[in-house]
Amino acid sequence: MTREELITHVQKIYDHALQLMDTKNKDYTGDRDCFYNFIMTALLVDLPVEKVIQVFVANKVIRDFNVIANGNAVKGEGTWDTTVDLCNYAGILQTWENVKDGYDFNKFSKTKEAQC
Repeated sequence: MTREELITHVQKIYDHALQLMDTKNKDYTGDRDCFYNFIMTALLVDLPVEKVIQVFVANKVIRDFNVIANGNAVKGEGTWDTTVDLCNYAGILQTWENVKDGYDFNKFSKTKEAQC
């Protein structure tokens, strides 16, 4: 494989990953803040948001190891899906690291969101 072929192939993965991220983020957050599910999880388990996202990353890495070692037990969810999700969580983590210092947490609370 040439470098150009590699770049073309990885670009297709990233294009697909971004489309999937958009779809899943709408599903997980609705019209709320794009980090809603991570922030609410952080509040529920009393961890920093970046640690919550790191758990999602770790879960995908472990899933990929298991699928590669043992095969795919869940139909339609193999290494492709897991790797795409991993790309997305890595991107979400880096984005969070870039924006977290100026983030307004006042709009989130356990009691307020529990009513939604």
